[in-house]
Amino acid sequence: LAWATKTGTVHVADLGPSKRRWQWTSGLASPELQGFNPEGTLIAIMGTNHSIGNISYWRKGLEIRSVTTGELLLKSERTLGWDSVRFAGGGRRLVAITPTNNEVQVLFWDLTRPEQPPRAFTEDAGLFGIYDVTVSPDGRWTSIRSRQGETVVYDAVAMERSSVVQAAGQQVFSSTFSPDSRRLATGASGRETLQLWQAETGRELLTLPGTGSVFFLQFAEDGNTLLAGSFFGGSWQMW
Repeated sequence: LAWATKTGTVHVADLGPSKRRWQWTSGLASPELQGFNPEGTLIAIMGTNHSIGNISYWRKGLEIRSVTTGELLLKSERTLGWDSVRFAGGGRRLVAITPTNNEVQVLFWDLTRPEQPPRAFTEDAGLFGIYDVTVSPDGRWTSIRSRQGETVVYDAVAMERSSVVQAAGQQVFSSTFSPDSRRLATGASGRETLQLWQAETGRELLTLPGTGSVFFLQFAEDGNTLLAGSFFGGSWQMW
């Protein structure tokens, strides 16, 4: 368990038998902890809020540090999307998005060579922008979702663009990978509320009708069931 203070102090507690505690200092102002790598040895930290126009979706600065010692593995001064930083590729990759005019760049760092600059891919943010980064359970696939209906799937291990899926609806509000990492589900609204895709090829597998707009999407029952929810009205649907 880890938490940070506005002064930059990071506290880490081992909830296992050892009950050990660590404390160290981040170099970022008002740091926000973004999550651990799969092994629990590294932690991603983002810096202060950074507004672009009227949008405060972005944050300035990134650090990857050792959980117990605070040793700095990677540092970036880039402006990155809030909650867009994800470990992938078995913890050997780091993915994030950064704004560039009316586009965004999808960045992949190779954490086995953190001194190398990230590999960057430019995507059209569209009218509604890009809001979500999702990583498959096995860490291989990363999806970048835009509300204009396009979802780009990347091979996080190879750090390459793999496929693009275009949802039937004008906007995509949610996405998630199946437990076996072979399928990607995207949630929209209306008669074509939910679509299922093959993660590796982007081939459409299934379209399911529903009601309302799906903002929350999760597989259950080993991938045999999809649970979807909405911000409005508290409605839930299950297929």
